[in-house]
Amino acid sequence: MLSSSDREAEAIPSYESPDLVSALLSFGAADLSASGGGVDLLLEKACAIRQWQLGGSHPRFVVNHWVEVMLVGADQAHCRVLNAATHVTLRPLTLDNLLKTIGQQLQQVEAHQTAPDFAQRLMAAYDLLAEEVASAGEGLPEVPLHQIYLYLKQQQPTYARMHFGLDLFYALENGLLLDRNPSLLPDETVPRKERYYLPDFGLEPQQALPSVHRLLLSPALQSLEI
Repeated sequence: MLSSSDREAEAIPSYESPDLVSALLSFGAADLSASGGGVDLLLEKACAIRQWQLGGSHPRFVVNHWVEVMLVGADQAHCRVLNAATHVTLRPLTLDNLLKTIGQQLQQVEAHQTAPDFAQRLMAAYDLLAEEVASAGEGLPEVPLHQIYLYLKQQQPTYARMHFGLDLFYALENGLLLDRNPSLLPDETVPRKERYYLPDFGLEPQQALPSVHRLLLSPALQSLEI
C-alpha cells in the first residue's frame, strides 16, 4: 500500500513531463488571485517568459509597443494589434492563451511590409482632403486621420485599419514626411474608433498610450518652371 507521501509524489509529474508543461500553461488568473497576484501578474509572467517589453498600466497594457492587452475583470482580456478594428477575447485568461495570442499578433506586426509608395499616396490623399477642409472655411487644413484611412481603403479594399497605423508610424519614424513638416494632433472628444494609437518607445509603466486624431502637413513645394 502506498503512503500518502508516495501518492502525492505520483500525482506531481516530473519536470520533463508534458503534463507539467500543460499544467503550467493552463495556469490562470484565478490561480494567481488566490495568492494575491491577479491578472496583472499573469501578463507580467507571460512577458517575462518571452522577453517582451510591457508598458502601460492596469487595465490597458501594450506589449512590444504594438499589441494592446485590455484586462477585463478577473478572468478575461481583449488583445489586438494597435488600431485593429477587432480584438481577440481571451476567456478563460490563461498563460497559454496570452503566450499564443500575443505571439500571433506580434508575428502579424513583423510580417507587415509598408508599400514603397505609401508616403506619396498618403500625402496625395491629405492634399485632396485638405482642399475640402479649406473650401469649407474651417481654418488650417487639419485632416482627420480616419478620413485619410477611409480614402486609402477605397483604393485598396483589403487595406486594414491596423495596417494604416503601422504604415503611418513607419513613414514618420523613417522621415518620409519630413519635407511637409508633419504634425499629429490629439482630440480626446472624438470617438475612440476615429483615434489612432502610435507607439511611444519612451512609454513608462504608469503612462497612458497617447492617441492622435488629425494630421497637419505644410503645403507642398511647387517646382519652378524655367
